[in-house]
Amino acid sequence: MRAGGGRGRPPKTNRPRTAAELESRVLGLLGGRVRPLLGSREIVRRLGLIRVQVDPLKALLQRLAKKGVLEAVGGRFRMRRQEDLVEGVVEVRGDGSPYLRDGDRLLRLGELGGAVEGDWVRAKEFGSSPNATAELVEVLEGPRTIWIGRVERGRRGYELIPYRGRERESLPIMSRDLLGAQVGEMVEAERVARGSGSRGSGVRVVEVLGNLGEAEARFRAVAWHRRLPLTFSQTALEESEAIPERIAKAELDRRIDLRDRCFITIDPETARDHDDAVFVEATEAPRGFRMWVAIADVSHFVQPGSGLDGQAWLRGNSVYFPGRSIPMLPERISSDLCSLRPDVDRLVIAVEMEIGLGGKVQRARLHEAVIRSRSRLSYAQAAESLGNAGLVGESSGAGPTLTQEVRTQIRRLDDVTERMARRRRADQSIDFDLPQPEVVLDRRGRARDIRRAVMGPAHRMVEEAMLAANQSVARALRESGQAAVFRVHEPPGGEDLRELGDFYRGIGLLRGRRGEPLDRAAIARALAEARGRPEEAAVHYSTLRAMKQARYASNCSGHFALGFDSYLHFTSPIRRYADLVVHRAVRRMLSGLVGAEQTAEWADRVAIRASARERVAVAAEREMVDLARCAVMRERVGEHFKGTITGVADHGLYITLDRPFVEGMVRISRLSGFFDYDPIRHRLVAQGSRLQYRIGDRVKVQVTSVNSLRGWVDFDLVVEARTKNPPLGDKSEGSGTKGSDTRKYSSRPAKRGRKRRGRR
Repeated sequence: MRAGGGRGRPPKTNRPRTAAELESRVLGLLGGRVRPLLGSREIVRRLGLIRVQVDPLKALLQRLAKKGVLEAVGGRFRMRRQEDLVEGVVEVRGDGSPYLRDGDRLLRLGELGGAVEGDWVRAKEFGSSPNATAELVEVLEGPRTIWIGRVERGRRGYELIPYRGRERESLPIMSRDLLGAQVGEMVEAERVARGSGSRGSGVRVVEVLGNLGEAEARFRAVAWHRRLPLTFSQTALEESEAIPERIAKAELDRRIDLRDRCFITIDPETARDHDDAVFVEATEAPRGFRMWVAIADVSHFVQPGSGLDGQAWLRGNSVYFPGRSIPMLPERISSDLCSLRPDVDRLVIAVEMEIGLGGKVQRARLHEAVIRSRSRLSYAQAAESLGNAGLVGESSGAGPTLTQEVRTQIRRLDDVTERMARRRRADQSIDFDLPQPEVVLDRRGRARDIRRAVMGPAHRMVEEAMLAANQSVARALRESGQAAVFRVHEPPGGEDLRELGDFYRGIGLLRGRRGEPLDRAAIARALAEARGRPEEAAVHYSTLRAMKQARYASNCSGHFALGFDSYLHFTSPIRRYADLVVHRAVRRMLSGLVGAEQTAEWADRVAIRASARERVAVAAEREMVDLARCAVMRERVGEHFKGTITGVADHGLYITLDRPFVEGMVRISRLSGFFDYDPIRHRLVAQGSRLQYRIGDRVKVQVTSVNSLRGWVDFDLVVEARTKNPPLGDKSEGSGTKGSDTRKYSSRPAKRGRKRRGRR
């Protein structure tokens, strides 16, 4: 049972026994999708604390509030709300207007989107009382009429265990309503009301989806859990189908004609949209390059206030899963009219950049244009043209025969983007080189393997071109004063920087005293120093965790990690609403207009919603990969694998396997002995010996269990790390070791039925 579930006091064996475990349990109770506002007494009751734990709890709550992790409201506590968002229940008043109840306040809501009365939602407040309003950004929880879950056999008959629901939550199913579903299968069910003699309300199966290893079951479960819309409104579909295929001559005549230039598109082999193209030419005086980045002009087809615009606003962005996607716009737009197909006229907004030999963009201009792409390339084909065929993980297949003109374009693009990348690195721009999982599917869409996605030279040169275009458009809009949606990334907090610096020094990446804060240059140097070391991945993950989350905003305040004073997202209007809004701002700027519909407050509303929808999409995509990971490992329980410790916490070790590329956990209850947790060096050290487990250590593990509903993979150590360094506090380890913040944690094997759960 998860923290806070059920009634009454938890059993004594489930009480937190260390300061670290208490903090973990408190954050788990106050976190989750619905983050409650609770007083210390209620927290004591829900966690089943005893009297001697009350004072430490109060001290912990005050410390977390001081650090900004929690916020205190009238003597009660809750997790700090994201970007000052409010949360509450949707109410519909007598006049039919929707409101959000946040405690004693009522805020009028804008569009409800997919929300209904009774939903617990997150929203952004605008204006001041008594006329404050709120913009809904996400539905957290609420009443359901359709359920997706797994059929189980309980003590009183069949029941539905909702996907990712509370462990003890279940809905009864009459045997006649199973529709042939077997125990363990995933189903879609609808609520039905029954008489009082039939266990009250329950559900009836309307579709059998199969087990979670099946592609359709995974897709439907994640979409249901994250409340992702799977169909477009009839109005949006009719609008998209009504758009003529042929571009009007008047529209072509008013744009600059770039159809004589050799634009090319470079995308993944499995790309579903092709909305960006590039062209590079050498300049004579001064010496350098002229690079054009052309992006499909989605704003020409999707007008503000239209049905298409409403559906794009509702979704906020496309969501990409292995083998399929949930697009932001109908296929008629994304895969046809706005797909930059070869030898077809397409409307674009083009960024023309003059770039010096040192890689600096010296001048940029924006144009409404028309292009005709020469070739559609995959990353593999582009890499093969550069002589780097072995550096990509996908096969190019036969593919088109590349003309000399196209090959010249690829070489020029590689040349200019490498110069630009060198300049960025010299300016201490931070690049996170984190391996990403790539799910390998069979013909039926089932996950068969997970491997490391390879980022080859073709990926990097396209990314560099897009970074330059985004930066150039941001500067142009900022200088023009147009209201727009920018991409901002604030510097990390001082405490986060100090802890990150201590971590770097603890593993020998930096020198200096403990507690000294870092700047961007020091972080960039540390990441470069970690390259090729066993700890490289862990260093990148730790650095990323210390960073604040990039977000959208109506003000242009710069991007810390990239080191840009101006930045936004412009290059993917097919799949991101924020980019579509930027395109509209660019068109107004080029026409000399200031659109009344795009004020600073309006841009702020878009930024808040786009940020929230981005988080939903990222969570859904990660969840789908977790399910694929479980599908792959479920058939390998009991097998042995080699891997690396990529994370250490007070509740266990995170292990990433060499192949398949899967992360799982060795829970601390599975380790022998007692350990001290050293959060500075991210390691567990055995009491009474010098045995320790630390990031970068190589281990051999056995797969012990897989929980598909939760997305967990558990390991046991087969060959333990035998790292033997001086014990904690020994001065021989360097400055900052003495007095290290270690936490004692018992890992004695628990008795049957009393094993503690680690955080996941």
